[in-house]
Amino acid sequence: MKNYFTIFILIFLFGCSNPPKKEKNIAIQSLETSIAENSLIDDCMFKTNQNKECWTRIGAYPIDSITEKLACDIKDKGSKHILVAKYIGDNGAFPNESAFVLWTESKKEYVKEFYTSGSLVVNEKPIKELNWESLRIIADTTRLDTVISNPQLKIMMSHNIGFAVQYYGGKIFICDRLQDNEWESAIDENHPKVIFWKELTELLKPTTDR
Repeated sequence: MKNYFTIFILIFLFGCSNPPKKEKNIAIQSLETSIAENSLIDDCMFKTNQNKECWTRIGAYPIDSITEKLACDIKDKGSKHILVAKYIGDNGAFPNESAFVLWTESKKEYVKEFYTSGSLVVNEKPIKELNWESLRIIADTTRLDTVISNPQLKIMMSHNIGFAVQYYGGKIFICDRLQDNEWESAIDENHPKVIFWKELTELLKPTTDR
């Protein structure tokens, strides 16, 4: 009986100090995979909403993921100026939304539009040339990436639709969102964000009644 008890103790101790290698390897592999996936996300600024605690509804719906992936692909090809502008709500998905990707390539400027029409199904329009130099000038000259304050408003509203913006300008990156009323009813019309969002809306003129 004493011998059996000794064997039992040895088996117990050995089992506790040496867990199965297979389970340990699976855990390590899972951790390494998670780290690798997070690194891939962090490599593309258009797929993370952690920049200055910015909210741009990253990857929440198909129209978000499609535009973000296109922007990342364009950046990988070497473009120095890329703008993602999503005309979206801040409380789920609206039935009619628009998203634009603008970029420069070989001294030319382009835009690609995506939109939904009553569902989450994403429609798209062909790539076309579009002069959006005015937006780049405003963003660069006002150093919009350093502007922390929002414009003071004449009228307050909540859960309104508006442009969520991510702009990559080589050395600067802007991630921000204003509802339409936040620039339309601003007291200070010369606030950098008001100037930028007004120009952006006039340039893209999103159609929400499709």
